[in-house]
Amino acid sequence: MSLWVDRYRPKKLSELSYHLEQACDLAELVKSDDFPHLLVHGPSGAGKRTRIHCVLRELYGAGAERLHLDKKSLVTPSNRKIEIDTVSSNYHIEINPGSGAHGGRSADARCSARPSSYYGEIFYDLSSDSLL
Repeated sequence: MSLWVDRYRPKKLSELSYHLEQACDLAELVKSDDFPHLLVHGPSGAGKRTRIHCVLRELYGAGAERLHLDKKSLVTPSNRKIEIDTVSSNYHIEINPGSGAHGGRSADARCSARPSSYYGEIFYDLSSDSLL
């Protein structure tokens, strides 16, 4: 049994009903041959995850929705071990830097001085070894 919000969440970019200009921009990126790296950010509840899952579904089909939960261990240059929760499919990996030890500060330190809760997930394309 799934939650109502999950059952009726948009699955295609064309089903999104807000920030239509962003949805059109993402649809153009999906259609183009040159898909850049994306770092998605915004406040909680802004639709980051929904938009990215729509992009993944349009790029890879329904296989992008078969998700696996896992823990990844990273060792920092100062030899600290950080465990980060990941969600992945055969096509991508979602990494939330805030899920690691110390609130994700070690993982975020190289990216920005902003807190990790401000960032959305980072998506890694397994088929081309590149961040989405």
